[in-house]
Amino acid sequence: MIWIILTLSFLLGFFISVLMHKYSKKYIKIYEGEGWPVFAAVNIILTFFCAFFLFIATVSGYSNQINDFYDLKKIDQLESMYKEKAEALTAQFASYLAEAYPEHERLIFDKISPDKVSLYFVKYPDLKSSETMTALVGEISKLQADYYQQKENRINKLRDVEYRPKSPWVIKFVIPHYNPTEQ
Repeated sequence: MIWIILTLSFLLGFFISVLMHKYSKKYIKIYEGEGWPVFAAVNIILTFFCAFFLFIATVSGYSNQINDFYDLKKIDQLESMYKEKAEALTAQFASYLAEAYPEHERLIFDKISPDKVSLYFVKYPDLKSSETMTALVGEISKLQADYYQQKENRINKLRDVEYRPKSPWVIKFVIPHYNPTEQ
């Protein structure tokens, strides 16, 4: 859309300035005082201003797109790190539960996951008295919250990355498209 406007505006200004230059010697009296040369000059200047704005918007969009690609890689790494930490702490929690409740060991190891750790406080109320277990569950919960925050950040970045090539204010073929398989 913006390309059509810029092209038409430039062509109109260029056409008028060429006509004025070509016919100004013959018909100088006709165009004198009508302001056509000024109109053509203003139109060309406006076209270059719009083209400059388009260039700045495209360079900014390109830069933001590349930055978001790196942010997506960082988010992926943080997600995996948080998940690994939460799983390690969950395994530590499960081993403590297995020591404290050996008769339920098989059930504990079969069903425990980082997002269900706090439910074990309800099932085994005497765990609340242990400061170590309370701190461990708090740390697991914090890691899970961080993991889901990174998921939310990823969704927001993906939305931005997918919109940028569709924006009407940039030169579309310059903005790189997101390909998740390259990551």
